[in-house]
Amino acid sequence: MGKSSSFSVTTNKNWRKVKKPFITVMTPVYNRRETIQRTIDSVEKQEFRNIEYIIIDDGSMEPIDDIVKKYMESTRLPVMFIKKPNGGVHTARNIGYKQARGELVLCIDSDDELTPDACEIFYKTWMSIPKNERDEYWQIKAQCRDQNAKMTAKPFPDNINEMPKDKARKYFSMAGGEQIGCRVSEVMKKNLFPEPEGISFVAESAVWIPLERKYKSWGINNVVRIYHKESNDRLAGNWRKNDKQKIRNNLWSKAYVLNNAQKYGFSFRQYIKNIIKYCVFSCLLMRKGDKEFVRKNKLKGSANNFWKIVFWLPATLYVTIMIGDGKK
Repeated sequence: MGKSSSFSVTTNKNWRKVKKPFITVMTPVYNRRETIQRTIDSVEKQEFRNIEYIIIDDGSMEPIDDIVKKYMESTRLPVMFIKKPNGGVHTARNIGYKQARGELVLCIDSDDELTPDACEIFYKTWMSIPKNERDEYWQIKAQCRDQNAKMTAKPFPDNINEMPKDKARKYFSMAGGEQIGCRVSEVMKKNLFPEPEGISFVAESAVWIPLERKYKSWGINNVVRIYHKESNDRLAGNWRKNDKQKIRNNLWSKAYVLNNAQKYGFSFRQYIKNIIKYCVFSCLLMRKGDKEFVRKNKLKGSANNFWKIVFWLPATLYVTIMIGDGKK
């Protein structure tokens, strides 16, 4: 865990032949030897060929080199294979964004698939936006279905791209479920994920919520991703499992957003919910003897600390009664 500074890069011969692809597809992978071929195959089948593919191995325990290198030798697409120590998917994405040469960048998980027309749809959609308006956008949002052909989110309204930015953002949120974004490379290069020491997972919302408030998203109802639910190692921080690292991840996240609250535009209710969760995670870690981590991730500002004092005792009681002593 930590900074994504140490990594090795291998490219195939086609990488040097293509200087400026239109779309960079990238896949961060940790283990997933049994599913990565499915993802690779879906990229290879793309009908739109002005793309490059970056695969970032985030310190996998299961060897995937043979699968990736075999593909690199057989494909006509430019491919880059990056190997790095395990640091979390956020650090892998950062490396991918830095290396991307495309105008747009599309991230596909290592157990999911793109439909064959996915990149073509994103290309045509982006080109349909007037050139003098593209600087207002940071992504195209599209739909997904699961492996059973069930939609994973509600359809966007037909007129979503005619709505004011803030109203459209509410409808994107109301759609819920799994969606997929094809993002502007230059925007992502300037808005990388934080890489705090000792943190194995930084939620996408840490970066995406401020971007959603600053830029517009263009919505389409085309299904371009097949989302597989069967994988057992999706990166999510389920703090209720009482896992110390996951609680650390969640505490850091709440401290980060609360200490940068002006970037997130929280309602009062959202703000208080974050304060309460911060207090709960702090109590859990202190009961596990991790007081130093709590100290390093303290809240800043008089408002944050006032509400922390208000909710500290209720949070302590909640941890004691509902979760247990937290020492296991």
